[in-house]
Amino acid sequence: AFQEVLDYIIKANTLKNTNPIGADLMADVEGTVLTFTVDRLAYSPSPPIVFAVVDFDGGGRMPIELTDCDPADVTIGARVEMTFRRLFTADDIHNYFWKARLVRGGPDNAARLVRGGPDNAARLVRG
Repeated sequence: AFQEVLDYIIKANTLKNTNPIGADLMADVEGTVLTFTVDRLAYSPSPPIVFAVVDFDGGGRMPIELTDCDPADVTIGARVEMTFRRLFTADDIHNYFWKARLVRGGPDNAARLVRGGPDNAARLVRG
């Protein structure tokens, strides 16, 4: 009975490790900023902290920290790509996780939210 349980655990871990949502695929996924916030009060080694909710191409949505960006450059509708970055170090152990960064030079990142018109409604303008 022990060997059967051990075989089951090994098989389950093998299946889990071949999950298509792995680190090798996450690096190739891009997404679109649905909403974002700039936090100037929380501690950060490189303030301010910019958090965004990202809709990923192919499905999925995730709140995630943005990196390598000026908060003034972040807009709703901006395109982002994933990057694996160090979050913090404790007891000389580095902890890494995914962050997003703006796709440089993409036409979608020339978008900005403006107000205007007869009803002063916000609209996304590209270019």
